[in-house]
Amino acid sequence: MAKKNDPKTALESVKLLINKGKYEQALEVLHKNREALEEDPVFHNAVGVCLAALREHDAAVKAFLESIKKNPLDPMPYTGIGNSLAKNLQFTEAEKYFQLSLVVDENYHDAIVGLGVAAFQRSDYAACEQHFKRALKSRPNAPTVLTNLANSFAAQGWHAEAIPLLERTLRLDPQNAQAHLNLGLMQLGMGQFATGWNHYEYRFHEDNFIQQKFKDLPRWKGPKGKAANVLVWAEQGVGDQFQFARFLPLLTARGASRVVVECHRDAVPLFAANGIDAVPRGAPPATDWHVPLLSLPARLGLGSEMHGSRVPYVRAPNPRALPRDPCISEP
Repeated sequence: MAKKNDPKTALESVKLLINKGKYEQALEVLHKNREALEEDPVFHNAVGVCLAALREHDAAVKAFLESIKKNPLDPMPYTGIGNSLAKNLQFTEAEKYFQLSLVVDENYHDAIVGLGVAAFQRSDYAACEQHFKRALKSRPNAPTVLTNLANSFAAQGWHAEAIPLLERTLRLDPQNAQAHLNLGLMQLGMGQFATGWNHYEYRFHEDNFIQQKFKDLPRWKGPKGKAANVLVWAEQGVGDQFQFARFLPLLTARGASRVVVECHRDAVPLFAANGIDAVPRGAPPATDWHVPLLSLPARLGLGSEMHGSRVPYVRAPNPRALPRDPCISEP
């Protein structure tokens, strides 16, 4: 840990902590050395970087503005403000700061990427493509830029152009969760279920609430070894719960000794009427394993045979009690 009266060492320590993703620890070092570093623009920029990483974007903007006051010729804090504004969905304002960054340095890579992201948000795909291709000229193997350009192509339905970019990203960065997820969604839309569902599993590698759910309980990997009690939890809406109910009987058929579904409370009676043990969200029973409902196709190793299987997915016990839907039939 850096000493309070050694500002140079403190900034070096902060840089190392930021590179390791330890933003809270980096902020602690910065705050302890604030008095000695108050006039240093690098100090304020580092504070902004840490706050932005911790999703405290309003505070990050203030820190970046302080850095600009100390040194208006550094493009980094302008881009930092643009990125924080974009995270707050203020894309028009974000573009202004990305442009200011390019006034300082016309080839500043991160500002060019930021302009591409902002153009994507307003569906200006021509400008989006222009910015991302410009960014790739200086860094041709930048995974984030390749993925963003693929997203632009995919949004226009140009899957033939998007998929090679995502595959290239994964060759460069095999654990790139966003590239896996986007590729999976495209493959699922094209009916390539066997590979699509496996890529879709990378949604759990993102920094979101799903990653933390049942984190102390092992995730069921598939029908291997002895039978097990499995909790299946619905991660999305009621419609998905109904559609994926078709795969629940396969769990028992492939070795699960007991299957319990944690679902929306209004769906519990419908599942129960179809012989499915269900509990409302927030009341899971003790169990050995858990698995998200939308992970069943991947965990069960299903491919093209899943399409149209077990239709209707569920049967309504009382046709007058629920809205009619082609996938819900009378008993």
